[in-house]
Amino acid sequence: MNRQPPKWIDRILEWYCHPAYLDEIKGDLYESFWKWDKNKGPFQARVLYAINTLFFMRMYNSRFGEKRFQLKTTSMLTHLLRVSYRNFRKHKTHNLANILGLTVGVAISLIMLLHIQQELSYEKTYPKHERIARVSLRHDWAKSSPVLAEEIQNYFSDLESVGRFARYGGVNILSQDNKKFISKNIFQADQQTINIFDFEFVHGNPAGALERPQTMILTEKAATALFGDQNPIGKTIEANETAKFEVTGVIKDLPENSHIKSDALISMSTFYERIPQNWTQSRGWMVMYTYVLMRDPSDFDQINAGLTDFLGHYSSDRDPEDLTFEDRMELMKLTDIHLHSDKIQEMGQNSSVIYIYVFCALAIIIILIACVNFVNIFTTLALKRAKEVGIRRIIGATKKQLVIQLLSEAILSSFLAFTLGLGFCLLALPFYNTLVEFNISPHEILILNNLLLFFTGAFLLGVISGLYPALLVTQGSTTATLISDSSSNTRLSVLRKSLIVFQFILSTFILISTVAVNQQMNFIQTKDAGYDVDKVAAVRTYGKFDQELNKRRQALYGQFRDIPGVKSVATSSDLIGEPLSKEGFELITQTGDDNPNIDMIWVDENYLNTMGIELLNGRGFLPKQDTSVAFIVNEKLVELWGDNPVGEMAEATTRGDRGPIVGVIKDYHYYSMHKTVDPLVLCYKPQWTSNLLIKMEGDRVIETLTAFEKKVKESAPETLFHYNFLNDQINSLYRGEHAMFRIFKVFSLLALIISCVGLLGLASMEAQRRTKEVGIRKVLGASGSQLLRLLNKQFMFLLLIAVVVGIPTSYLAINEWLSGFSYQISLSWWIFAGPSAVLILLALLIVTVHVMKTVKANPVESLHYE
Repeated sequence: MNRQPPKWIDRILEWYCHPAYLDEIKGDLYESFWKWDKNKGPFQARVLYAINTLFFMRMYNSRFGEKRFQLKTTSMLTHLLRVSYRNFRKHKTHNLANILGLTVGVAISLIMLLHIQQELSYEKTYPKHERIARVSLRHDWAKSSPVLAEEIQNYFSDLESVGRFARYGGVNILSQDNKKFISKNIFQADQQTINIFDFEFVHGNPAGALERPQTMILTEKAATALFGDQNPIGKTIEANETAKFEVTGVIKDLPENSHIKSDALISMSTFYERIPQNWTQSRGWMVMYTYVLMRDPSDFDQINAGLTDFLGHYSSDRDPEDLTFEDRMELMKLTDIHLHSDKIQEMGQNSSVIYIYVFCALAIIIILIACVNFVNIFTTLALKRAKEVGIRRIIGATKKQLVIQLLSEAILSSFLAFTLGLGFCLLALPFYNTLVEFNISPHEILILNNLLLFFTGAFLLGVISGLYPALLVTQGSTTATLISDSSSNTRLSVLRKSLIVFQFILSTFILISTVAVNQQMNFIQTKDAGYDVDKVAAVRTYGKFDQELNKRRQALYGQFRDIPGVKSVATSSDLIGEPLSKEGFELITQTGDDNPNIDMIWVDENYLNTMGIELLNGRGFLPKQDTSVAFIVNEKLVELWGDNPVGEMAEATTRGDRGPIVGVIKDYHYYSMHKTVDPLVLCYKPQWTSNLLIKMEGDRVIETLTAFEKKVKESAPETLFHYNFLNDQINSLYRGEHAMFRIFKVFSLLALIISCVGLLGLASMEAQRRTKEVGIRKVLGASGSQLLRLLNKQFMFLLLIAVVVGIPTSYLAINEWLSGFSYQISLSWWIFAGPSAVLILLALLIVTVHVMKTVKANPVESLHYE
């Protein structure tokens, strides 16, 4: 008697297989099983039986009708695609305009999304970013004193570690053998910063890398520039020809999306070796960027609240009643610094959360315009198919099938537009990066979250734009559908008109905002800043050249002025836009009064003439008379004191320098126009300067600088001649505004095009819908101008509504943006009226051009229409 196969496998097969095929399959399997049992044994026979049974469980022999379902589904999808293609070809002009408008809108919004993501990603590459915060003065100062770090760590038990950075000069030139590397971002840092920020070491040991004096950590960028592919550990680097450092480590380049920009880190013990102890122990000398690492992110609020009590402990040498708002401290989360901090002496130029709001609003407005345009045109196209729907219902199509047909067409169109938008976005990213000086990678848009958001948006837009017209067209009786004009449906008419109004409100907002931004940027660029830096270059002085300049300044000045094209030369400690030192400064006669710290720049006698700064009272610096220290103050400081101080003796209390005030200068904007002009002191101390300013004339600027470089190298052959133009320096202060303005100009034009494309399509379809009406009116005697007014009237009324709503909305938004500038334009009426008039005239022109064909048509042809 033959052995039987496993019953449980038979039961699975009986459950799955269609009865028509079951006996035949089981017979074949049983014969195979008995053969395997005889030749291979019972165990292998059971295994082979189970495997071959699974092979027989295919789609074609299933009892659940998968084959029939698959065939039905395939047929239906083929039919849907065929009908969609035919409909697209029938109305290809309108469909192309519809998809193109949405494609452009999607591409712009995706680019703006990437821009916003880039701004919001700052500091988040640091593993412990949620636990890191910066301690600073709440009022307006980013730095803190050298002693704060130790005091605050001892006071708060919730702090795991505290680390500090201190800027090492301005522009630094690192050299090794004959290779040189220029950097504006070199900091002295505590050993603790390595652990706080988790700097990733490529060479060297993190432990103790910043412990010893005269040691330095390089980034990969700096190490490659100076040492190539060699391991630089233990090698020596010279900085500014005055100091030597041993390389103890090489770390990965710091993230682009971080406010901490540094090419090298020098040990903090070096700082303490070169700075006098009375300075390093000062609680009023704000020179450090102090960062704390909390044990848990939830400790932030508790520590921030405790800073008030800590300040009383920290300032125990002062009467608590004397502590002012400026004395208070705050804890700022690391991730908030880039967008929310605009304090004096920031590590670098931060952005602003206002720009995030602007870019976000711009992206939303443009995608809304594109989506509204898409919904409006698709709705109108769907309504033109009312008779087609009626005929389909007569020949047996169900309401569900018709809804699916229209809905699927909307979803397919939406997905096509979104896919094209993705492609355009990837193609446009390099141009956008150039436009706004960003570095957004195309790969960032292809991450899973972005793609999910992308395709979800495409699907939802297709459903929103297709569902309502599909339900509306398919409702009611078949006879009513065939004889009615669904495109004149009251509810749909209200919907379409509302969408047109909404679309042009957004367009009005963008146009007016673009004009306002343009006016403000022109105002900033043309407003008298109090100086003239046209053709002024700044050269970094350091090392041997700096020594030579201090030894024989007047002789070198004479040689420099003899160079053709050189008008004047001067030196200063700081350039326009750079953070200035805050120094205690008071009149000798006012000693003991409460005088605030004041911005101070150290200059030579030629500074005013070279910078084109106007002297209002007194005289400039004179080397033969001002042999030690002398001061010139600005109008703002005179206003603060109330009396003309020329001739008075004054003291820079922070450094103990005493000398006469010899002049008063006109206020000039040494920071950007986001800030008002504060009191300023120019101190005559040429030996404390590090920038050589060259005022040139004529058109041969490059030739003049080349000759100047040659003359400098006669004094110091190894000097690296590094310069930049002050106009470029000043323009960098408005980098965010310039980028925003460029974006506004380009994207406002594209938004206007999208809106006009939508209006063009709607005007064309409206003219087609009323073709017979126009023919009848012409037969009854209506003139061309009367017909034009008739067809234009409804669109012009909608545009006027949009303008009336758009103007106050724009006014509020622009006022909010202008509040970030201390000096701003006044909002004249034409800023709002001009763009509104242009928009109305452009829309009127578009509508007129497209209805003219209908108006001029032969009435006989019009009456035969459809």
